[in-house]
Amino acid sequence: MRMLWPIVLVVGCSDYKISSMEESPATGLADTGASSMDTGTPPSATDTGELSGAGSVAGRICDPAGTGWVAGARVWIDVDWDGDGVGDEVIETTTDAEGRFLLEGVPPGTWEVHVQKGSFTTSVMVEVTDGLVELSDDECLGADLDIAVLRGSYDSTEDILDGLGLTYDLIEQGGTNQLDFLMDAERLGSYDIVFMNCGMDEDWLYSGTEQVTANLAQFVEEGHSLYASDWSFLLVEATFPQAIDFYGDDDFPFDAYGGDEGTLQVDVVDPTMQDILGSTVADVHYDLAGWVMAVGAEAGSEVLVKGSPVSLWDPHPLEDAPLAVRFHAGEGRVVFTTFHNEPQITSDMELMLREIILSL
Repeated sequence: MRMLWPIVLVVGCSDYKISSMEESPATGLADTGASSMDTGTPPSATDTGELSGAGSVAGRICDPAGTGWVAGARVWIDVDWDGDGVGDEVIETTTDAEGRFLLEGVPPGTWEVHVQKGSFTTSVMVEVTDGLVELSDDECLGADLDIAVLRGSYDSTEDILDGLGLTYDLIEQGGTNQLDFLMDAERLGSYDIVFMNCGMDEDWLYSGTEQVTANLAQFVEEGHSLYASDWSFLLVEATFPQAIDFYGDDDFPFDAYGGDEGTLQVDVVDPTMQDILGSTVADVHYDLAGWVMAVGAEAGSEVLVKGSPVSLWDPHPLEDAPLAVRFHAGEGRVVFTTFHNEPQITSDMELMLREIILSL
């Protein structure tokens, strides 16, 4: 494992705060009118005769707070053709940008419709006949997850969690609060998702590095999710050194603090984000210089958002610089973003961050 060198930091991110959403990605949860919808590829049966008299199920999926629609959620029914209690086929689709779904080719009977987006789930029982069954109520993802947030000086992911109707334990800065949390594998493992804000305490760099990184690796490998923004990349780099290639000398990781302040028009690579934004580009604002730069994503890592050109403090702008990256380790997933929740957050950034949270 490469060593991370202690150093006194002299640059900052910015003070982060999110205002309440004035415009929701949805026009209102009571609106269930017609809309264009990606229904996915209709499932096929080994014997098309089995679909005789089959029906369809349509509905709409909302976030845990019921304030917006959920795009890219998997929706499915396990069909038991012979009634032996074992699913013989999966009929599935994904929700569109407005949270709508349509399951086709569902045989008559009572079925459980399952919905999953990242760690978030819900389900509903439906009685299917030979026509279209529309769910009378919008189904919101469950919020019964255990979430921890490590408070940061320059980020406030917890404000976005509040807007999504999610509860969490806030691990405060100061003393050894955050170090003690990261050093306790059992306590860490009791959470489904952990958020590490930019500007969190970095005393783990000076004491307990090996234990902290081992605990985080185990946490993710066992199926939990981890989110890190900007300066908290240090924990991602130390724990998963092969996932993202950060700018500068890996033996002197603070080299990566080279992003310039300003607003970038970035390329949105992730298809679900594109659907939500209705565009392949977005505006991302960096309130202060000194944000963490990455130059590439390693094999197995997925770039969600990239920027080109991206100005650094040196005279050579980066091309196709990853600004948000997702990767898996074992059964779990990790997302790192260079941007985060700040005073000048753009509407594009807010939508992307909400999507990232729900995908964990």
